[in-house]
Amino acid sequence: MELVYHRIKTGNFGDDLNDWIWEEYFPGLFDGDPDIAFFGIGTLLGTGALSVSPHAKKRIVFGSGFGYSQAHRVDDTWDIRFVRGPRTAKALGLDLSKAVTDPAILTSQFFDPAEKRFEVSFVPHHGSLFHGDWEEICKRTGINLIDPRSDSRQVIDLINKSRLVLAESMHGAIVADSLRVPWIPVATGNHVLRFKWLDWAESMNLGIEMESAPSVEKWITAHPLREQLRNYAKIALRFAKLRDCDVVYPLIGSSETEKRHAASRFIEIRDTGKRYLSSEDVFQQRLRTVLTEIERFREDYC
Repeated sequence: MELVYHRIKTGNFGDDLNDWIWEEYFPGLFDGDPDIAFFGIGTLLGTGALSVSPHAKKRIVFGSGFGYSQAHRVDDTWDIRFVRGPRTAKALGLDLSKAVTDPAILTSQFFDPAEKRFEVSFVPHHGSLFHGDWEEICKRTGINLIDPRSDSRQVIDLINKSRLVLAESMHGAIVADSLRVPWIPVATGNHVLRFKWLDWAESMNLGIEMESAPSVEKWITAHPLREQLRNYAKIALRFAKLRDCDVVYPLIGSSETEKRHAASRFIEIRDTGKRYLSSEDVFQQRLRTVLTEIERFREDYC
């Protein structure tokens, strides 16, 4: 069986949870056999799922979400155990009983409540850190910055040691909720996919509104010469419409006025933003359902 998830070279802890969580529950199961593809944590469903598992004769879905590509037909080669939320179920034409929650709720089973070291932490989207000067903003506001590109266990530990989490990373919010740490959803640009946020939040009986905050850009001159040259090459390729490059650093960084404005907005969100935490009853019910699905899966495949 092949474990399928987004493997990002620079790291993203939400995706990287797949590295160890499934081995804890299904040790030795993932031998790389492409005939059976297993989709776990992440926004993996849609036509993109077909392209990343082209040789699969069966595709197993264990809590994945839909969001970044087009919907596809679900036939008898798909074994849908459960999906992230009701919006994924509707998009794929599934019965709403298949909508449970994101399997990252399982992080609660590996971390005990920890002594709090940070009053407030910010977990940005992994893409924000390529261009956003969040180190500077967090320094100005006294907010602890958690780099989502770090080792996933380290990220979870830092979330666990926070009293409040500002989350641009959806899995930052999911892990915070799973560890019973209040959180506030934040978006600093259009790269934050609200569909998947709402999909998960609705699975936990939460109606959320994301707080908007301005992005703060780094100056390109802050990057090594090799990165600067690569950036100019990407800009040229994009302009010529020859290639849709993933990251382009800004040519002009944010001004001091813009930085002050962003810092002020983050303080406002920290102090007055609506804090969320799923009810204990809903949380325990969703967790029990996921653990039950694990036992059923073991009976069928292990």
